[in-house]
Amino acid sequence: VRPLLGSRVELATGETVWQSTFSCATQPFLGDHRLYGAITVPGATWAALAIHAVGTPCCLEDVVFREALLQASEAEEHEVQMVLEAPDAAGRREFKVWSWQESNSEKRTLHASGRVARMDAGKPEAAGAIRLVELRERLTPMAAEELFAGFLKLGLELGPALQSVQMLWRNERETLVELRPQVWLSHETEIHPAVFDACTQALGAIWGVEGSDFFAPFE
Repeated sequence: VRPLLGSRVELATGETVWQSTFSCATQPFLGDHRLYGAITVPGATWAALAIHAVGTPCCLEDVVFREALLQASEAEEHEVQMVLEAPDAAGRREFKVWSWQESNSEKRTLHASGRVARMDAGKPEAAGAIRLVELRERLTPMAAEELFAGFLKLGLELGPALQSVQMLWRNERETLVELRPQVWLSHETEIHPAVFDACTQALGAIWGVEGSDFFAPFE
């Protein structure tokens, strides 16, 4: 049993099934992510499940967020299940994440799908080194408070667990972000969903948070 993934079952077909209960009690960071007032599981959580399942370093491909998981209250619980297919010839494993409530277990919702694969730590598949000083010189600084205020104006309220962004720099195509996670978030052996979400928040700086439309990463 692992805190985020839950219990694990290895099937004879080569699939691995992980199942856990999601609520604000079992995953306290969820209460700090509200969209239009509703507790909403960050989409980055589903990608983080795949990362936790295979370990790092790894590579995610073709991740699609299909439907958001909303919680009517902090006490509401959802069963969350991730099915990890057997690896293909290249080592990639397809994954799907579903949820349902015990009171209505016949209604199951698919939230995300994609592929994940372990990478050879000794042979990273990198496109080239990034010189952070040079990158920052061609970007414009943006205070984290400005980013969070922009999100709030668009209907996305982020509490302390989701405010790991300390500073960022951006232009129309690139962004560089400095993160400082809450201490309890950094105790995970793999990246915590709240920290992963902070990385994706930086995209908001590129798309812009000054307008009136909120872009959620769902199909």
